[in-house]
Amino acid sequence: MAQKPISMNQIRRIIQLFKAGTSIRNVARQCGMSRNTIRSYNERLTAAGSYEELLRMSDEQLSKFVFDSPETGRKREQRFTILEQLLPDYVKELGRTGVTRDLLWIEYRDHYPQGYGYTQFCHYLAAHIANKDTAMYFFYRMGEKMMVDFAGKTMSYVDDNGEIIVCPVFVAVLPYSGYGYVEAVHSQKQHDFAGCMENALVYIGGVTECIISDNLKTHVKRSSRYEPEFTDFTQQIAVHYNTTLMATRVAKPRDKASVEKAVDLTYQRVFAPLRNRIFRSLAQMNYAIREQLEIHHKRPFRGGKQTRDELMEEERKHLRPLPESRLEIKRRVFAKVQKNYHIVLGQDWHFYSVPYQLVGKTVEVVYSSSRVEIYLNHERIAIHARNVTYYGFSTIADHRAPNHAGHVITQGYKPDDFREKASAISDQVRQVIDRILESRQYHEQTFNSCLGVFRLGTTYGRDRLIAACSMALDAGKPKYGFIENILKNNTDKLLRQPDLFTLPRDHENLRGPSAYQQQSNP
Repeated sequence: MAQKPISMNQIRRIIQLFKAGTSIRNVARQCGMSRNTIRSYNERLTAAGSYEELLRMSDEQLSKFVFDSPETGRKREQRFTILEQLLPDYVKELGRTGVTRDLLWIEYRDHYPQGYGYTQFCHYLAAHIANKDTAMYFFYRMGEKMMVDFAGKTMSYVDDNGEIIVCPVFVAVLPYSGYGYVEAVHSQKQHDFAGCMENALVYIGGVTECIISDNLKTHVKRSSRYEPEFTDFTQQIAVHYNTTLMATRVAKPRDKASVEKAVDLTYQRVFAPLRNRIFRSLAQMNYAIREQLEIHHKRPFRGGKQTRDELMEEERKHLRPLPESRLEIKRRVFAKVQKNYHIVLGQDWHFYSVPYQLVGKTVEVVYSSSRVEIYLNHERIAIHARNVTYYGFSTIADHRAPNHAGHVITQGYKPDDFREKASAISDQVRQVIDRILESRQYHEQTFNSCLGVFRLGTTYGRDRLIAACSMALDAGKPKYGFIENILKNNTDKLLRQPDLFTLPRDHENLRGPSAYQQQSNP
């Protein structure tokens, strides 16, 4: 164990005794130190100047001669200089798998046989690490920041099928008060992350000046220490809640030390009390989390009487007000206007109309859970209510061309073209096409469905298409999607399989009631 550093008063007393001509043995006895220690101090002091000059120095000046010089003598100074240059590389090597101080010292002595022993080597290495591993104290204002992150560990529940569903855990905290929010979610994707952010702001009752998170993919498009590039999703949150979103530096957890500490507390105050409970739904699990969170907020800080609830009451006065509505995430895609003057939103495979004059143009589609907006050169040209009907059409009458028979807006087809092609296949296919064409007010809205039916014939063959159309007519659902499901699931093949267990009605070995009547007559 390293010796306890002596005070400057003791150093001055040693100088006074040496100035008076006291021997090393007597100085050591009077100061309660070993002779070797006193001899070491004497070598440093005499190398610095006369005793009178040393006594006139301030404590700061004197300490440089006593403590800053690690060695005395030219040989010892040289080996310290060599080791000092090697220390940064040794620190990096310690981070590699399997590398120890003992291994580094062995390699050091192989190159420098006259170097330090193991104890001194570890002493200087530890001192170098301590100097590099300093931490800064951050001061936070009320309502200034909220830090968010996902905990490294997860929670789980058992669904109705008995399957264990593992859930990431979102953690948010206000550094000033330590007031936090915890929620388990199904994933770390945008919709879940956005929901957690909003729920956290609603829970604390306001909006902070900025929100700091790690470099999550849903948050940061390109990480950078100076100019991180945020996603469009992040910018929507910032605008809607009138706040600034920031990202920490890569691999710098101390940039969000408060939420790192909050994660540790979550393990202690939430995970641990609930470790033996089995949950049957995500809602049930989050309800239990909320209960433990309330207990945590009412618990006094260690060594003090204040609680997080009490500090939050004061901090809440400095938060910005919440907006009147929740955020509705918007997504952006590009689409080409088809010849039937509609664009398709691939997520739902639903068609939305635009003015027919824009056929062939590439437009920008901005959509949310409730509506779809279409832009050309940053000018909005159409707006529709969101519709998730598969292979459906949303058409505005003003977008229609004056003449629907024109080849430009109908992909070059007319209703009779589809009827003629269907008749060439079979009567069943013709009936399906007729029903599809009659299902919409405007025939051109059904043309893609008709093309889809013919495409199924190319994929699965003519006979199977006829069988599937016959089944769809019998079921009263002559629609493209229903026919496609029949063919995908091979339902049409089941009707063509012979019943191996059906016996003929007439057979020489079969006897009816009359045979028994004859046997009963004498």
